[in-house]
This record gives sequence, structure tokens and C-alpha cells, in this order.
Amino acid sequence: MRFGHLLTGISAFLAGILSAANGSRVQLLENQAVTTFFFQMRGTVVAPQDIVILAIDDQSISIPEEYYKTYPQQYAYLKPIQSFPY
Repeated sequence: MRFGHLLTGISAFLAGILSAANGSRVQLLENQAVTTFFFQMRGTVVAPQDIVILAIDDQSISIPEEYYKTYPQQYAYLKPIQSFPY
């Protein structure tokens, strides 16, 4: 019983010193622990099906422009993105 009290006291003392010395690291660790705990308490959540991830790079900008200029009737849906910026 006394060992547990001693261990708790030492842990509290060290946590106080760490907080006073460099609070940002302690706060980061605390935020990670709290976030992990809340996600574990919440449980798994099914992701929504209506999420779209859109990645745009130089190639994806130039290809629709080329297709639209070559075949404007066939690729009419590309008209809104024929010129950059959108």
C-alpha cells in the first residue's frame, strides 16, 4: 500500500516538473491520451458514403482542357473546368 502511494506521489511530482519545464510537450501527450480515450469510448463509426476526395495536379488540369478543346460536344461536362482557376 505504501509503495503505491509513493509511486503515485513520484508520478505527480514528475508530472508537475514536466508541466513547469516544458508545458507544450505535456499538453501534447495529454491531448493524445484524451483523444485516444474518447475514440475508444465512442467505438467504431461507419464512414459516410457520400464523401469524395478530389486531388488536382498539373496533369489532371491539362487533360480535361485538351479533351474539351478537341471534342467539345463529347466532353461538354468538362466545360466548367476548361480554364484554370475554376
